[in-house]
Amino acid sequence: MQKELDNLKDVMNIEKKNLEMAFYECDKFNTMCYEKDVELKVFEKIHEELKAR
Repeated sequence: MQKELDNLKDVMNIEKKNLEMAFYECDKFNTMCYEKDVELKVFEKIHEELKAR
């Protein structure tokens, strides 16, 4: 019984680390998307300014 509990505890710890890594990757992806969105807005503004000339 104790061995089964220990195995379950190990599995839960592994899954917790996997979940933490997934959250980290999601945050990293969101940051990258935000940065690309900012770049796109800058280029759109430059494009509009060039068209206005």
